[in-house]
Amino acid sequence: MIEIVLSQHYGVRGRRTETANAWWNGRGYRCETNAGASCALARRLVADGCEDGPWIATRGFLPVLRGASLHERARWTFEEGPNGPRRVRAR
Repeated sequence: MIEIVLSQHYGVRGRRTETANAWWNGRGYRCETNAGASCALARRLVADGCEDGPWIATRGFLPVLRGASLHERARWTFEEGPNGPRRVRAR
């Protein structure tokens, strides 16, 4: 099972940035985005050959997201819509 560690921080202008970190195959991975960092990290892991399987995302040691397929997570991202973030297919 791949564990993704999520965190958030706010920049100088108050803009929120989400960070996702994971270790796979002895290598550390990190992605920073405005939204959908876990999806971006999943795409990077899949591109490097990570096998499909379950994943879990934690924030401060608490599980906040989980899924049965890392490859399925890599197919999605989030975009800012008129009513907040919305899930869309990755390009």
